Amino acid sequence: MAEAFSVYNYEHNTVASVIAETTGLSLPTILGTAQFLFMMKRLEDVGAHTLVVERNYVDRDYLSDYTHFHARSFQPYDRFCTRLHFFHRPLAPSFFQSIVTGLTTDAASIDGLRDSYLGFMIVRPLPGKFIGRTCLKTPIDEDWTTPLLQSYSARLFGINLSVGGTVAFQEQDSIVAACATCAVWFALNAHGDHHLIPSPGNITRRAAPDQGGAQRMFPNRGLDMDMIVRALKREQYEVVVQDFRPLPGDTALGEGDGICEAKRTIYAYLRGGVAAPIMGVYLCEDVAGGEEDGEAAGFARHAITVLGYRFDESRGGLPPADASGGLRMRADAITHFLVHDDRVGPFCAMAIRKKPGRVRIHGTPITTSAVLSYALEEFKGTKLNVGGHDPDTTVQVPGLVALATYHKIRVQLKDVIPYIEELGRYLFASGAEPIESLTPFFGVSGEHLVWDVYVADSTAVKSAVRDALTACDRFADRSDAQVRGNLSAEALRVMTAGWPRYVWRATAYGRETGKPLVDLVIDATDTIQVRSLLTPVFYDTTVLLTFKELLVPKEDISDPWWTYSRVSDLIDGLARHFLPPRMIPVIDADERYGHPHPPRWLKPHEMHSHMVYNQQNLPWTKERCFVLADQPDADAEPAGGMTPLSKRLKGFLDELRAENRVAIWLIDEYCNLVIGEDAPSDQDDAASPKLGHPTLIGGARARISGELRPPEGDGDAWVLTNASGRYSKLRLDRDRLMLEEAQKLVEKRCGSLLKAAFPIKADWREQHGSERIRTSRDAEIEIRDLLGDQRYDDHDRMNIVREWADIFVHGQSAPAAAASSVAMTSGLAALASAEREGPARALFLHMIDRLLHHWPGQAVEAQSLCPLIKDWIGRNGAGLSADGRCALASLCVALHNAGNGMAGELEIISDWTEELPNVLLTAIRNARRSAAPSTAPSPTAAPEQPARKRRFKFSAPRAGKVDGPAG
Repeated sequence: MAEAFSVYNYEHNTVASVIAETTGLSLPTILGTAQFLFMMKRLEDVGAHTLVVERNYVDRDYLSDYTHFHARSFQPYDRFCTRLHFFHRPLAPSFFQSIVTGLTTDAASIDGLRDSYLGFMIVRPLPGKFIGRTCLKTPIDEDWTTPLLQSYSARLFGINLSVGGTVAFQEQDSIVAACATCAVWFALNAHGDHHLIPSPGNITRRAAPDQGGAQRMFPNRGLDMDMIVRALKREQYEVVVQDFRPLPGDTALGEGDGICEAKRTIYAYLRGGVAAPIMGVYLCEDVAGGEEDGEAAGFARHAITVLGYRFDESRGGLPPADASGGLRMRADAITHFLVHDDRVGPFCAMAIRKKPGRVRIHGTPITTSAVLSYALEEFKGTKLNVGGHDPDTTVQVPGLVALATYHKIRVQLKDVIPYIEELGRYLFASGAEPIESLTPFFGVSGEHLVWDVYVADSTAVKSAVRDALTACDRFADRSDAQVRGNLSAEALRVMTAGWPRYVWRATAYGRETGKPLVDLVIDATDTIQVRSLLTPVFYDTTVLLTFKELLVPKEDISDPWWTYSRVSDLIDGLARHFLPPRMIPVIDADERYGHPHPPRWLKPHEMHSHMVYNQQNLPWTKERCFVLADQPDADAEPAGGMTPLSKRLKGFLDELRAENRVAIWLIDEYCNLVIGEDAPSDQDDAASPKLGHPTLIGGARARISGELRPPEGDGDAWVLTNASGRYSKLRLDRDRLMLEEAQKLVEKRCGSLLKAAFPIKADWREQHGSERIRTSRDAEIEIRDLLGDQRYDDHDRMNIVREWADIFVHGQSAPAAAASSVAMTSGLAALASAEREGPARALFLHMIDRLLHHWPGQAVEAQSLCPLIKDWIGRNGAGLSADGRCALASLCVALHNAGNGMAGELEIISDWTEELPNVLLTAIRNARRSAAPSTAPSPTAAPEQPARKRRFKFSAPRAGKVDGPAG
């Protein structure tokens, strides 16, 4: 029986002998294997000195594949593997045995053993592809960027060892896996969670389509892209596939060949450690060689996993001036990729070599300007090769890239690039004069601008932005207290901003200086829109001021009725950064002024072509409508000849006082105070219907609103009320305290401006608030008064019923629920009235349907409903939908079961067989049967007791489904 372990001095021939012992292969076969030689070259580079052989090792990945395939084969396969451990320090067998047995307990010796650990390689007992899971320390110099390196642990006879700065590798098992399978396995290892990663055989099985087709279970000849996507999705990843094969009119990533597009895509997702790209390539035989023009012949497809990249540092990591593509990007300066290739080995350096010409794939010519190739060295006099092919004549042409990303990253690179290109089109529009102040940074047409675009975790982006802020020229003069304050404020703004988990970062660099100019942070979890730009960060004062000058119109944007004209998603997002503070919501606004909500209804004359009038923009109202985001500056100089805001507001209020007219006001969603008047809807007709509160903000959401009344007689106090039918009336979340908070806001925005000439007092109007609704009786009186008020038409009454129905449905308070039952009763009465016809009747019917379907089981006075229900059923439920009839029938059954004598009505609704479901018809029959008089009363029956009026609860059916009465 072989020993459990052996300790040898490291020699590649010794390693080959151990592999031959496990696999049964001959030494020449092993020594001629490309992957073996590449591994030995790597171990020699890191200074391997000792080899420890661990026999009879059970490898999880191999055991899974052995169970599913090898164990069922005719040929016998061993289930145990051999694990080889490598150390860079000399290690005597007796010393190692003393550590294993515990005879040596010196902590320094054990720590020294751990520190010298270089990793392990598992040898599978297979006659072909014998290199199993391998984790070796890799000599990666500082020029490489490798964001996804992992750490792996190994337990060697009770000794805990670890190797970091690597990604697991293994050779393709041609029986249960393919090159694409290994590429998927490499990518999953780069993401982490090593114990949850399936074996290559399991990946192949999961990649295979459903077994309804004719394809074999193990597609070991290769996985196509659909299979790769399926395998990654089974691991709960979203898969982004970018195809670089040229298609007519395909300009999603700009002009350029597959190499340029591949570099940009790989960099965008690998830079932030979001994904390990799987690149599908065409293997080609380059007969001409070198950089000469010629045509290479493709002979196979292959898949590799990209784990790192390297820039051309001679230009500071920036691309040359003639970089391909309309948009110059930092990724264009990549000159090498670091890849896992199961034909070669782990961490292979792949160079991007200029090679103008064509590649013929399956008879189709593909034009290229560059190709990928390995620059492999010799090892012990043997030239390393690429799977048996000469690396000098074997080149690779990228065809596509697949990326396994977090499922909430919805914005892709092909979405971000056009978004950024909008900035260039805006700054350097065709025919526009060059922007002189930006020319030193951007060039005449943006040719000096280089973009660094990638997606990453928002925490990492915040850290990178903070570091860039502290190093930029904008805040270079730290001796200036104002500069330090500005740096602190800007850093605090960025660090404390709420961002999603993943964001895109697009940094603009000056190609000549290599310094960052501006950062655009874009939401990666939504779709591209105006709000996608979370924040811009400016690193140069000149660029900041120039952008502000370009993006903000020449007119004074502190003027409250100014509105930004839409240009594009990015430009609008940038412009929002420079807008006045009225666009910023107040944190505790809901507690102060109530939740924002749309107007309860709109009147026809307040709309035109489905758009709500906005007094801030109407020619005859905009000079008399004021949006106060902050206290206006009374001493400000006029902008463009316009009267300062303070003087305009004072003149407006003086006019109202002289004519004893009332102003209207509201506080919008962003806590801006808006003041205007009930202006006529027709510019040429002063007697036309008035524009109300919703037109102050174009029908948008507001928190609280009311009237501003001038002082009466010789008084000097303006009166602020909550009298508003659309934003304040009957809102149960509006109370006196909120009106008092609104008074403070008006005093802050207006009172201090006009000094003592503008004192304000709040006057709470109970009929427009909730404090009057204290009991169900108050609610009943309130709703009946409102419904009977002659000032309201049917449209207004319908909206009143809707308002109370919403209060009732949400169950905000017992009085509200009771009042809502009255609202429903009043609605039923309105429907029973012959005068209610046309659109108003249809709206009432819709509202009663809503009430019946969402009745939450509140106690209702049955006697108040029975006459109306009987009358309505007597009209055969005229006007109700099928669902409405179901609800009405359920209500009738509930009333009858509560002892309210609805037998006649039950007989009527039992004929509605086409509309009612069987379960409800059964409930109706049971109710009618219980109502039938008994023919033989029991002699022991108790004397009849007088009927008691009962309160009842019932639940109406949901739309499309009736569960029967709740009697």
